[in-house]
Amino acid sequence: MDPVPGFIKADEVDYVPGFEDSVFLINTTKWLKNLKENVTFRFRNIRLLTENFDGYSVFVSRFLKVSGQKPPEIVFDEINNPADDVSIEKAARFVSLIPFIEDCQTFDHEEMPDCWCTDEQFLTLGFGDYEEHAILLCNYFNYIDRLQNRNASSYLVLGKGYPEGMTTYVMRVSNTTPDVEFWNARKGECFYFDKRYHDNKFLCFTVNRSFNNTKNSYNTICSLKEVGCIITPDNVYVNIQSSGDPGFIDFDLKNTRNWKPFLNESSRKKYFPEGIASIQKDLSYEYPYSEESYQLSRTIYEHLKKEIEISRYSLEKNGKPLRTRWERATNEKIEGILAEYDLFNFAVKKSGINVKRLFFKM
Repeated sequence: MDPVPGFIKADEVDYVPGFEDSVFLINTTKWLKNLKENVTFRFRNIRLLTENFDGYSVFVSRFLKVSGQKPPEIVFDEINNPADDVSIEKAARFVSLIPFIEDCQTFDHEEMPDCWCTDEQFLTLGFGDYEEHAILLCNYFNYIDRLQNRNASSYLVLGKGYPEGMTTYVMRVSNTTPDVEFWNARKGECFYFDKRYHDNKFLCFTVNRSFNNTKNSYNTICSLKEVGCIITPDNVYVNIQSSGDPGFIDFDLKNTRNWKPFLNESSRKKYFPEGIASIQKDLSYEYPYSEESYQLSRTIYEHLKKEIEISRYSLEKNGKPLRTRWERATNEKIEGILAEYDLFNFAVKKSGINVKRLFFKM
């Protein structure tokens, strides 16, 4: 469906005092209300404040950490394998495995405002929705790229996707080339765009600067259909271009004709004289015991096996119940194939930077 339908929420311009400065909350709400008086931006996914786990309004940039979050060693082993060139894909795979549950399902209240958890709260709960997955993945990306000396940055993108509607993605960009990636953190999928800029000239004068968009044929159709705003650790940039389609917009955040920054130099000094402090804490991990992991996998295996047998037994063939015979040799072969498939995913590297053998090359 194009365009993806969206509905304005009353709580997008409301706030709950208790964490941020009251003057900042009032002015932030006014700024967003004035912006959404323009019919072009009224239904775009734009957010400056969100409720934290305690129910207080927090500036969205605080959920990002400039230095990033350290992933577990099974994802990125910075001591024994610091140059792992598939660590980005491993991080995306790890985050996508965390169960997805929306806030209305978690708290059993459809009218509850959208609540964002910190990375620590997300991992402790063991589930989250679009924002939690994207925030954790974004912080993982920034940590990995920083330690591997890649000139790259990752930000949050609020927009509309298909089929989810209002959603949150991760945008990973090169600071030296025009390459842009969008990551669906829930699924671990990457969509790659190649923004090549050129000057349009008349005689010897440069009239304007535009770009050619290249979407690689080896990628599926991008499920992110509209970009509303981009959240960085120190600001929020609202897309004020006529189009929200990621394939047709400019991602140069310094271009004020296309992106409207929420904070300028004066407001930044006024509200955050010491900088915007992240609310994220450093993560520590507890690794499961191998014996417990094995027992859990066997329990799941036996449960699935029993359910399949019961389901097939209820069917009839020639007037007799359909019994199930298990081929152990075939099972072992399939297990091996699945293990090789996971390794193949890491080796082939489906994202744009992956196929091009890393445009963030060290």
